[in-house]
Amino acid sequence: MDVYSGELGARLSRLKYRDPPDWREVEPLAEAAAQFLRARVKVYQRGKLTSILPVPPSQPRRLQPIFVLADRLGEKTDLSVRFRYLIKTRETPPLRTLDDTRSRKRHLQGAFRVQDRSLAGKRVLLFDDVYRSGETLHEITRVLYKEGRVRAVYVLVLTKTAWRR
Repeated sequence: MDVYSGELGARLSRLKYRDPPDWREVEPLAEAAAQFLRARVKVYQRGKLTSILPVPPSQPRRLQPIFVLADRLGEKTDLSVRFRYLIKTRETPPLRTLDDTRSRKRHLQGAFRVQDRSLAGKRVLLFDDVYRSGETLHEITRVLYKEGRVRAVYVLVLTKTAWRR
């Protein structure tokens, strides 16, 4: 299990890694993300963001925490959540097991595509639960610009994980 930073990291860890997951953590995590958007993200404040795009999960679960969090964030911010817009084209190893950047990049290259170009020219929020190296977010952002032809990508993550480069 990764070590996450701060109070939000502790909450996220209880949500993702307890058996059963502690679903009570969804509300405070989503509220923290919504408060951040309301207070600090000018493009949201101006009503220019159109959709939340949750990062496709790396491991299969019956109920995906990132999707539950994104859904709740969408409700709190009145933004649509496009759960299936980002498509994972193939399985990748759990990236938390890969410490070197080159390996992470190699495994992620070509691992994502977009559903269509329905968000072309739009400003979107890429939403993930954990930031580690940024390689996943970088690859998805590249795909959103190149294939999805979005106007702008804003990224929101709940916490970061400690690791050595």
